[in-house]
Amino acid sequence: GESVDLRDFDDPHLAAALLKSFLRELTEPLLTFELYDEVLNTYNLQGRSKVSAVKELVLTKLPDDNYEILSHLMRFLTEVTQYANENKMNATNLSVVFGPSLIWSRHQASLSVMGVINAFTQLLITHYETIFIK
Repeated sequence: GESVDLRDFDDPHLAAALLKSFLRELTEPLLTFELYDEVLNTYNLQGRSKVSAVKELVLTKLPDDNYEILSHLMRFLTEVTQYANENKMNATNLSVVFGPSLIWSRHQASLSVMGVINAFTQLLITHYETIFIK
């Protein structure tokens, strides 16, 4: 490959596509195959117990490198939501765009769980400070 200077490109859609491509091309999803069922199981929890369970899950069960990347990504996406009036990218929209790139099944993908994955991702974004700031 050739060296590319990303400063030559000012299209935010390109940056988002590159980020999604990076996440999708990982051999294992950022939230890992091992955590797939646990991520899905958080959907039925309510209120603070849900946020606490998600915090516990990502803090104690994710590999350290995955946790660091996820934390930085969620901080970035949280910052993007601060401009939602201008960019139309609120936490819901960002979760639809990035959720499927964060976790997927080792087996055949199912559209029936996309809503659950998106809801999990939205929770990571909207509760960033509670989940990731120690």
